[in-house]
Amino acid sequence: MRKAILMLLLAVVSGSATAEWVELGGNEHTTLYVDPSSIRRAGDFVEMWNLHDFKKVRAMEHLSYWSFKGQGEYDCKQARMRLLSASRHAEKMGTGQIIASESSASGWESAAPGGAGDVLWKFACGK
Repeated sequence: MRKAILMLLLAVVSGSATAEWVELGGNEHTTLYVDPSSIRRAGDFVEMWNLHDFKKVRAMEHLSYWSFKGQGEYDCKQARMRLLSASRHAEKMGTGQIIASESSASGWESAAPGGAGDVLWKFACGK
């Protein structure tokens, strides 16, 4: 009985730690996802996790990766964004070995109309 309860608790804990990726669209190179449960609002600013799942393997410094996860910050008032942290993964959907990661914020950039940044900004800001 204890073993069954332990297994049930482990299943609940591990399930809650997994992102619930929602597809926003894509093109011939990538499919773009967001995790709505990661959205944190503070005034005109929103933080949110996104995932790029590539259709062909990519390389960085001779290391191959299939997906990119990033935590972005979106300025809803000035239509701009920046990357807070990111990781490149050896497998699809942000799984597998982390090939590279960054944890320092980038500079603010405008959301280019029609691009992935624009799609993410609109989703984060409810536009």
